[in-house]
Amino acid sequence: MISRRIRIVHVTKGGGGLDVYVKNILGHISSARFEQIVICNERHGDMYKWCQASGIRVIHAEIVREIHPLHDLRTALHLRKLLKALKPDVIHLHSSKAGALVRLICPFRRKQIIYTPNASAYLGATGIRRFIYLGIESLLAPMTGLLLASSDSEMRSLRTDLFLQPRSLKYFYNSLDVGEIEKLNLPEADSSQGTRIVCAARLIYQKNPHMLVRVARRVREEQPEATFHILGAGLDDFLGDDIRREIEKWDLNQTFFIHDWMCKADALRFVAESSIAVSTAVFESFGFFVAEAQALGRPIVATRVLGIEDVVDDTHSGFLVASDDDNAMAEKILVLIRNPELRRSMGLAGRSFVKKKFSIKHTAPQIEKEYANIAGEID
Repeated sequence: MISRRIRIVHVTKGGGGLDVYVKNILGHISSARFEQIVICNERHGDMYKWCQASGIRVIHAEIVREIHPLHDLRTALHLRKLLKALKPDVIHLHSSKAGALVRLICPFRRKQIIYTPNASAYLGATGIRRFIYLGIESLLAPMTGLLLASSDSEMRSLRTDLFLQPRSLKYFYNSLDVGEIEKLNLPEADSSQGTRIVCAARLIYQKNPHMLVRVARRVREEQPEATFHILGAGLDDFLGDDIRREIEKWDLNQTFFIHDWMCKADALRFVAESSIAVSTAVFESFGFFVAEAQALGRPIVATRVLGIEDVVDDTHSGFLVASDDDNAMAEKILVLIRNPELRRSMGLAGRSFVKKKFSIKHTAPQIEKEYANIAGEID
């Protein structure tokens, strides 16, 4: 039995939903029982600065998304040196890249490791790259004490896809601090300003922004005053130029708007002042944006895919459609535009759904229990 505080070291690439997930853990598990340290890339996302401002010990490591063998080897050796010095009771790895680097270089720490992929890299790859990424995930799975998925659908996918299994596989839903969102007391959508449809997404394959452009074209034919907005440009915009060319090609400059990455408070305000929230993602580990939009009372139209299907109460808090079914998504958006009362009732249902199912107050004690179990086993 450990009488001191249990030391947790989080290793993360940082950025996007990863930051939300890790910050929720850092901010909501007991500081009396657990000491938390973060290793991340200070140049990716705002995790490093947030930890400094919050009084949490944070250490820089050059963890990057892309594969660069020599760079990755140097980073892995640096991580091994840091972990040896820090002497953690539990190592919580966030993202495929952090998970691969640490498990490769520290194979004998298996019992200490919790790995949360937050959407494994192989999901966004095709052909030989998918085969390689899936092979890496499978070979490293036995070096994992607990593979902790972010949703039921992600857990089921991992159980099916990995040809070698980890010591333990569970899921706890990624969660929101619903109380903090409610305290912001953000304004409701202003119908006098027209219908604003919002999507928070980087301009990358996973988020499928091409679909949103096609849907905007179809919606404009019936509702020319409706506007579409993507929040989150400027971070890994692999499809940025393509999307801007499509907007020009279809003369959507007054219909479709791309906004740079903004701070959390500004993004939440923008969503709260919008009429409908949309996700065209081809996969997620957990749809943070969709959950947050529901917490703000926005009705949802989203693709029925991994990590999103768990987060929307279909036909109650919003509508789910098949991935790349442009006509179905456009029609559901039009249904909501035509029916303000349906938007209101779905928004209320979504707020209640998220509060009951995805509150960090419910998830934090479960994570604490896993940390304590692993630390007790190691001790």
